[in-house]
Amino acid sequence: MSTSPARRVPTYKDVSVQQLQSLVETARRGSQVAAARKLGLTQATVWEQLHALQRNLDAKLIEGHGRGSRLTDDGQLLVRLCGPILT
Repeated sequence: MSTSPARRVPTYKDVSVQQLQSLVETARRGSQVAAARKLGLTQATVWEQLHALQRNLDAKLIEGHGRGSRLTDDGQLLVRLCGPILT
């Protein structure tokens, strides 16, 4: 009999300010490339931060849209909650 691995419960330490800043800037600017420029990061770093945030929260926050990105409903909610704190 096989046992499935226990699902890890995320903690507050799993989400970093940098990940949230990448999400907020991507939302404001409409693309990860523009967010990376604003934050002084590479696009690959912003991409990894966004994907790590999604994994940690077990939620899809952003999706590709044309040559840019757009937030899902969950992403919009998170940006509304944390955006003012980060500005």
